[in-house]
Amino acid sequence: MHPDHKKSDYIPKNPDQFRAWMFNLLDYLNSHGTDWPNIPVERSQELATQFVAFVNVREKELRTPTPANKLDRKQEQEKIVHIVRAYVNQYLHFEPVTNVDRAEMGIPNHDTIRTPIGRPTAEVETDLIPWGIRRVQVTFRVRGSTVRGKPYGCTGAIVAWHVGERQVASPEELGYSALASRSPYILTFPESERGKVVSMALCWENAKGERGPWSEIISTIVP
Repeated sequence: MHPDHKKSDYIPKNPDQFRAWMFNLLDYLNSHGTDWPNIPVERSQELATQFVAFVNVREKELRTPTPANKLDRKQEQEKIVHIVRAYVNQYLHFEPVTNVDRAEMGIPNHDTIRTPIGRPTAEVETDLIPWGIRRVQVTFRVRGSTVRGKPYGCTGAIVAWHVGERQVASPEELGYSALASRSPYILTFPESERGKVVSMALCWENAKGERGPWSEIISTIVP
């Protein structure tokens, strides 16, 4: 095995999961990075700029999924993965960044005494709110909690859904899914699905891609 492979296992390879993971990382850096003077501003700007380049080519690939656009996206993803891996190794494995900070960013801790991160056991509590034409807002949190924080070690929640004439009964019937790194999460539907029933369930996912138990299935009408 190449020596870098083990280090990069926590970085999602799926482009959309990687995109969500990076959004979460950059959002956390924007909120807390001013407290970490060891990180040069220009390195953080480089990271953000390269991520924007990746997002642009990913959007182009989704609009026009040609082999050339897929290759462009893969090359841009390789560039940003290389940059973020170096950034993490140089700045985020050391104080003043804490174990809690790393867990919130989806970065494994390498301290001598580690807090193990196992398969998520918490359940998700969620609400669906019509959010304008063809849009539904998904709010989620740990069941029983009054705040929207993620469980320790989780990168976000898997949002799975199905659109049809009735509410489905099983998570296995939910054919579409996305990783939401924070609440709320907005889903946008095509015009052809307006007036139909969207069924949805969520579960927590950790940095290793392990999933917790599914929430109950809830539904609403696509506005």
